[in-house]
Amino acid sequence: MKKNGLRLSLVILLLGFLLRIGLLISNTQANDNHEEVVQFILKTHQLPSKLDCWQCYHPKLYYLTCAIGYKVIHSWVPISLFNVCKFISGIAGFLTIIFCFFFIRQFNLRNIDEALLLGLTILNPDLIGITSQPTNDSFVILFGTITLFAFWMYFQDRKQTWLFCSIIAAPLAAASKGSGLFILFSLLLVLALDRFMCLKKKKPSHPRWAELGLISFFVFLIPITPYYSHSKSFGSPLVVNVNSCSLPNWFEESIVPFAGRTSIFSSFFTFRFFELLKTPYILDTAEIFPLHRTSLWTQIYGRHHFVRFAEWPSSWRSTSSLVLMIGRISLVLGLLPTLFFLKALLHTSKLTFARIVGQKEQKDDGSLVFVITTWSLLLMLVIFSYKYCHYGSMKAIYLYPGILGYLFFLIKGSNPSLKKSTVPRADLLKIIFGLLLISYSLDIGLLIANLSMRFF
Repeated sequence: MKKNGLRLSLVILLLGFLLRIGLLISNTQANDNHEEVVQFILKTHQLPSKLDCWQCYHPKLYYLTCAIGYKVIHSWVPISLFNVCKFISGIAGFLTIIFCFFFIRQFNLRNIDEALLLGLTILNPDLIGITSQPTNDSFVILFGTITLFAFWMYFQDRKQTWLFCSIIAAPLAAASKGSGLFILFSLLLVLALDRFMCLKKKKPSHPRWAELGLISFFVFLIPITPYYSHSKSFGSPLVVNVNSCSLPNWFEESIVPFAGRTSIFSSFFTFRFFELLKTPYILDTAEIFPLHRTSLWTQIYGRHHFVRFAEWPSSWRSTSSLVLMIGRISLVLGLLPTLFFLKALLHTSKLTFARIVGQKEQKDDGSLVFVITTWSLLLMLVIFSYKYCHYGSMKAIYLYPGILGYLFFLIKGSNPSLKKSTVPRADLLKIIFGLLLISYSLDIGLLIANLSMRFF
């Protein structure tokens, strides 16, 4: 871990804590009613099946933790189940940004560059928003982050302690939410590719117990996951409590209530940026909605950069011109880090593929971990949005179990430009990133003021 830049990075980390604490205290709603699963466990002392309640199709690690936490805390202090679940999510959020902090400290970045790139990740309004609600997303994001951090560290020094930590964390991610299953599969695929490449080069690979340990621990957790029972009853390990839609046409749009995916072209091959600036929110309505609601990548972008974009929970909605102006500023400034991320993802993916097939020799910097995981989560999001046409299937938070991948590619994409300190373009880049961090912070700060004092 490098010592340079520590002070500024700690300021960013502290700001991340303060914004999360403020939203945790002021928020009284959640995207979905996850309390009902915990209430079922507390009432029946059994794990619910998919049909017992609306959110009961999820794996149960988060809900079991909340049930145990409520019984312990409530015996000492009179506190609502909502607040217990919310603060458990908050703790997971705190731990997530701590791992992000330790991750970026492994890179030899300049003082201001490290602080800016860390801030673009841990001050992200959507990430702050989801970990300030009682939801299982906070757990899958935490355990996904631990998995990627530990596995990447293993590729740096090949210490088996890191490998063991990733093998423990990945099944815990899968036991938290369905998206964690893609983290688990990504880890298995990376292990297989690592063994394949090491055999080709006649180099020692990872220990033979790695794959067996990963699968064994996941099997151990099967009683708190629904994957086996869902496969047996519904023909798929990943099911939800909404019906899938008919297959879309390529260009002709199918209109359904609360439409998200309408056609293949409209949903997967468009980015309606100017529509987004015109209407920087979704509208939770069945038939009348902005055109960008049917575009997957526009929705992901809007949700990622503006916490009010989704207009949900309902108390988070705002028609304030100031709030919408802050949102538009974030959406404009967010283009630059997004382009850096995409550039690095595509370039690194190309190099990684060449290394896998033996076309190019390059130093193993752990890129394989983030390439496989990021594409796996993106594929999951596309499949989910393709199968379910409700606009709620298009959420940036489904990608956040791989949030370290976002930070990794952001570093690789922007650092070459940032470190050219004598070039005016580098200074402009730092100014844009700094303004985006201010906009992110104002976005969350105004939401806290809204929820606390009904301003904005």
